Order: sequence, then C-alpha cells, then structure tokens
Amino acid sequence: MGPLTSACERLAALYRKEGKADLSVRYNKQFVQLSDSFFQQREFNSKRSLISSYEDRLSDRRLSLLKGQNTALLWVVVTIATLLLLLAVLLIYIYRVNRRLVNTQRLLIQKHQEHSHQLQMQNEIFSSIEHVQTEQTEQAEAVPTTVETENEETSMLVSPENTDGSDASADDDLLTKTQADLLLVAIAHVMEDSRVVCNPDFSLSTLAQMVNSNTKYVSWVINKNYGKNFKTYLNEYRIRTASQLLADTDQFANTTIAAVAERVGYKSPASFHQAFKKIYGMTPAAYVKLARQNIVHQDT
Repeated sequence: MGPLTSACERLAALYRKEGKADLSVRYNKQFVQLSDSFFQQREFNSKRSLISSYEDRLSDRRLSLLKGQNTALLWVVVTIATLLLLLAVLLIYIYRVNRRLVNTQRLLIQKHQEHSHQLQMQNEIFSSIEHVQTEQTEQAEAVPTTVETENEETSMLVSPENTDGSDASADDDLLTKTQADLLLVAIAHVMEDSRVVCNPDFSLSTLAQMVNSNTKYVSWVINKNYGKNFKTYLNEYRIRTASQLLADTDQFANTTIAAVAERVGYKSPASFHQAFKKIYGMTPAAYVKLARQNIVHQDT
C-alpha cells in the first residue's frame, strides 16, 4: 500500500505540470483513496495489536490463576494425605500401646496368681505338717543338719531317718516327705521376713544356716516344690517386695527406683532392672506408671 500510494501521488503531480488535468485528477483521487485505506489499515492493525495484547494478558492472567488454584489444590491433597498417614500411624501406635498394656496387665495378674498359688501351697504344707506332728508325737523327725569346719576341707552330713521304713534315694529323694515338708516350712518362715530376704548378704548358705540344714537340701527342697533354683526364688521375693514399695505412692512417691533397689537387697540398679523385667516383663519405671494409672482409675 505504501509504494502504490506514493506512485499515485507522483503521477498526479507530474500530469498536473504537463497540463493534463484529467489524468492528474484521476491519480489524485486514487492517491486520496489509497491514503485513506492505508491510514485505516494502520489504525486497524494498531487496534488489533492492542486487542491481541489485551487478550494475551488476559490469557496469561487466567493461566496464572489456574496454576495458583492447581497448586493450592495440590497442597490441600498433600496435606490431607499427610494427616491421614499421621492418623493411621497414631492409630497403629495406640493399638500397640493398648496391646502391650493388656499383655502387661495379664502378666501382672498371672504373677499375682502364681504368688497366691505359692501361698496356698505353703498353707497346705503347714496344715499337712501340723497333722503329721500330731500323729507322730513319739518320734519327731529332725531337719538334717550339716557341720562344716572352718577350713571347709571336710564336712559331716547328718543323714535323715526315714520314718516310713524305706530309704530315700541319693538323687531323686534326698529327704523323706515329712523331712522335706518340715524344711520347706522353715524356709517359708525365713523367706516371709522381708528384713532377712532383703539383706544384700543373704544367700543360700545363710538360709541353710538359719533353717539348721545345708545348702544341698535347701536347694533340693526349693527346686522340688517350686520348680526353680534358689536365685530365682530369692529374686521373686525381693522383686515382689519392690513392687509393693513402688506401687505404694502414698509413702514412696518421692523414693527413687535406685533407692528401692538398694532397699530390697540389690547392690546395683542394673541387676535390679534386669531381675524386675524378667519377672514382670517391664521396667520398674513402666510398672510405677501403670500402678499410678490403676490408682487414678480406681479413685475415679
């Protein structure tokens, strides 16, 4: 359009100089028409460019808004998924804690039942021995004793007499039933005294001396009647005493676990923790927490 308009303008001027008015007017009209069309086209292109720029800006704004919405929705989805995951983990943790709590309560009930059964066995043995003693007033069975020299090179063991007329075997039955019952009663009386049992120096030889017997017979009687060795038997008494102290929040609320361990006869807190966990299946601290929760539950 630009070159054509310029050519019409020059032709009109040239014919006007040569005196050709018709041709000059003709090209002048074309020049005017082309000029109008050219300027209209430029204006149209300018407006179209503005419209296109506005539409581009509007499209960019819409795209930016959509991207922001998509990002927000993505964060919402991620947040919800994270919360659901945390909720699932929390539920699993609560389930496991409740299961451990139930298992712990069952273990405590089992330990209390074993203790009650042991006390019942002792009461039955006491009643049986009293009955035997009333029937055998003429010939009392003596608890076997042992005489040990200071250098421990020689020892003399007083062998028990068998009132039933049959000898006790060397391995299976070291004592007669009556002798074993009498020795078991003597052991039970000593073990019921917590001051003696919780003495750090209390041992199998100490117990044997206190019941006027020897370590072989005492160990055999404990293993025969309770199915455990002396160390386990002693630990159960000490840990039972410790559990009573730990559960008594009124008197021992400010007492440390280490102090309780020393009080029941353990020379190191580590051995106390090991024995307590072996018997009750939990640490002393967990037992204290559980005991206090039970007390609060009972009060409410």
